[in-house]
Parts: sequence; C-alpha cells; structure tokens
Amino acid sequence: MVRPRLTSEKTELYRGYQTARHDKDDPSGPQDFLYASPVESLEIEFRLGDELVAVAIVDVVPAGLSAVYTYFSAEHSARGLGTLAVLWEIDYCRRIGKPLLYLGYYVRECRKMNYKNRFVPHEILGPDGVWHRSEV
Repeated sequence: MVRPRLTSEKTELYRGYQTARHDKDDPSGPQDFLYASPVESLEIEFRLGDELVAVAIVDVVPAGLSAVYTYFSAEHSARGLGTLAVLWEIDYCRRIGKPLLYLGYYVRECRKMNYKNRFVPHEILGPDGVWHRSEV
C-alpha cells in the first residue's frame, strides 16, 4: 500500500481492463481518473510473483476507506481479484481500527455494480436518507 503512482505497467493493465470489462479503450488512460485526486488516496498493488495482476485505489476518510476503483488482468479474472481487493480493504480497515469501508454506489440492476451486496453485513442508503443495515 503506497501513495498512488502511475507507471507504464499500470497503464497497460488499466487499458486491458477497460477493453475486457467495459469493451472500450480509454484514450486518456487512468491519469486524470485515478491519479490526480485532490484528497488523500492510497494504492494497493496485487502481484502474482513479479506480475502485476490488480490495482486498487482507495481514498482515506475519517471512518475508514472509500473504494475508488479496482482494475485487474483479464487473464486472471477467474481468480476473483475484485473480490480479493474488497476483502483486503476490509481486513486493512480492521487492522487500523477503522469501522467502515465505503464501496460506493450500489445499483441493483447493474451487474458491474451489484456485487457490493455480497459483502455482509452492509448498509445501503435508502431514498429516505437513512442507512439501512442488511445481514443477508
């Protein structure tokens, strides 16, 4: 876990992720999107031997961490690298005594965003402006 630093290795991984998962190539790359944050951010690199297989960017917030984005190798997608990143972030919050990991917007109908409900317990902010806890 280090301060975010963009490298050519990460740019290549990010572009491969964008193509494989979102069927697009982001010509601007991850610089403006992930590596120009005005708040304190951290970067977690996941490696298999010497090979970079995933990168997670998180913002540091008073109560814990806010997951910004995770990108990973399409060749290793069967390893559940996105899930690994979330579990690592949860464990890190516990290790530093912070109670929360914010996973961002939950969109039930969107396959790429509804994975968040698999991590329990969790809370979802309802349309009434109240956080609702779920154990399932």
